[in-house]
Amino acid sequence: MLDISVAFTHEFTLFSTQDILAAYTVAFKVLPSVLWLGSSLSNRHETLIRNDISNLASGAVAFALQTSHTSLAVEYFEQGLSTTHKQKLQLTDDYTHLKTHLPTLSQKFHQVSLQLQSSSRRSDHTINYHALANERLELLAKIHQHPGFENFLLPPKYSYLSQAAMHGPVIMLNVGPDKTDALIILSRSTLPVHLCLSSVSEPAVVDCKIRIKNSLDQFFIHSRETRYGRPHKLDNISPDKNLQSVITWLWKSVVKPIFEVLEKNGIYGGRLWWCPSGPFTYFPLHAAAPIDSPFIHSYIPTLDSLIQANLKDMPIDDTLTAVGIVGTSANIKAWAMLPSVEGELLTITTLFGKKAQQLMDAQATVQSVLEKIQSSSWIHLACHGHQDFENPLKSGLILYDGQLELQSILDINLPNAKFVYLSACETAMGDSKLVNEAMHLAGGFLAAGFQGAIGTLWSMPDAYGPRVSEVAAEGLHLAIQKLRKEDAPPHQWMPFVHFGI
Repeated sequence: MLDISVAFTHEFTLFSTQDILAAYTVAFKVLPSVLWLGSSLSNRHETLIRNDISNLASGAVAFALQTSHTSLAVEYFEQGLSTTHKQKLQLTDDYTHLKTHLPTLSQKFHQVSLQLQSSSRRSDHTINYHALANERLELLAKIHQHPGFENFLLPPKYSYLSQAAMHGPVIMLNVGPDKTDALIILSRSTLPVHLCLSSVSEPAVVDCKIRIKNSLDQFFIHSRETRYGRPHKLDNISPDKNLQSVITWLWKSVVKPIFEVLEKNGIYGGRLWWCPSGPFTYFPLHAAAPIDSPFIHSYIPTLDSLIQANLKDMPIDDTLTAVGIVGTSANIKAWAMLPSVEGELLTITTLFGKKAQQLMDAQATVQSVLEKIQSSSWIHLACHGHQDFENPLKSGLILYDGQLELQSILDINLPNAKFVYLSACETAMGDSKLVNEAMHLAGGFLAAGFQGAIGTLWSMPDAYGPRVSEVAAEGLHLAIQKLRKEDAPPHQWMPFVHFGI
């Protein structure tokens, strides 16, 4: 059915606009059945790549905008993002509204969902994953028969998605072959604004992405030598000048036109959220704004993730666990020492006082850190990080006795989690084949239940960890402003990004 729907959408000249939109809608409706919950997460990722779902979503958004269906374009955009993360969140939701009105069905549905969640992360071949997944589908069909629950767990409508702009505008970027479309939700009571960025083609975006990567390679940014590499000149152009040229292009071609739309609508500063897709997930969009910009930038993997974070009850008692690895164990001999970590943890634990606890070096084992993540509302992790480009689920944080992998983070549910600070390399760098899936540590912590996260797009200077941490309570925006005013090179302050609320 998915193949038929996708093929149908390619024949624009043979069918009416409504027929093509209906085909896109069907394609997204059957996507959950294609991404079978009874299969492993890695298999579902392979399915996403094999069916080229990111291009399906991009094409759907572009066609909806071409035919002036802006609200539908937002719905399509959301449906193409973080599909596997959303499946995970659906399995762990307690469905309060369902529990109140249909208690028996709710209990059965919740039990099967939890069974499916727990069994999918074990290699127990006696468990029939397909039977569980089928039972869940049957229960879902019964729920849909009841008035008021016809759309339960179906793709959300714009009336719901617009709530993402509850505390500030949300900006979505959709890249097409010839242009980029920006969709801007100004507030939860307005229709989306469409801004066509006609000069921002996919080849231009990909070219800038390559230039960023080449510049970072010249700094050994992806090496294991430190949380941040050393300069290594490969050509006649300074890597920082190369990065600056990308920032200038981003400002003139993307960010400035969007800011002008915001200002025309009476929005001159405050919080804003970027929700990029495709190659834009690799870009430091926040870095393109002028140093004195009044806007405070955050990123979100999906609109729903921001809505849920805003709706979630705040923990009554804030507790902080600060984890630090200076580098003394056999497990991390291949990684450089991080002498600034000790001072970084002292800074952050001093801010929290008696509510802070610390795990340093030998105390920071994989098991102990996992336990603290599940019991603390605030987590600060200062160590090496690693993005595994072959298997993103193997990406992780380098701890005293091993690696805390993204898969392990996705396997836990954190109802009391509030904020995680990932003072490590590459914690917001996703997988190039799964650009819309937020397959990085920051996205993983959000999927597990954290309301906000700070991570890095690439490696960071060890000495800057404490500097950013010290003013993190006032906002990452102020911390980066401080570094920029001190003329820190772009590649050193650009990677820090904030996710969530």
